[in-house]
Amino acid sequence: MKTGLMAAALLALTACLPPANGRTHPRDPSRITQDEIIASLAVDAYDAVAKLRANFFASRGRTSFRTNESTLPTVFVDGLKYGPISTLKLIAANEIEEIRLFRSWEATTTYGTGFMSGVIAVTTRR
Repeated sequence: MKTGLMAAALLALTACLPPANGRTHPRDPSRITQDEIIASLAVDAYDAVAKLRANFFASRGRTSFRTNESTLPTVFVDGLKYGPISTLKLIAANEIEEIRLFRSWEATTTYGTGFMSGVIAVTTRR
């Protein structure tokens, strides 16, 4: 009986401990935080995404019959259209507060139509 109570108490205590990896909250797969960018030692936004969420660069496949449309997300900085993924190399890592991936349905809601491959939104420190 005492062994069972001890096991239950031990289980209850370990359930309250933070995760072994040191994180106190789960990682959001669609966001890269300032803390993650600093820890990654990235030099620019492109480097940060490549190191932390390379899936942001994944092609979404053709989303239109128009052959000139990119299959990669469009970059926005502080709510303004900035350009293709290559423009992430122009944004220094120490200027970034957050990088977020908006999938097509989220991008349409947030930025309007025409972003069926999604949007990578960079929020800078202001």
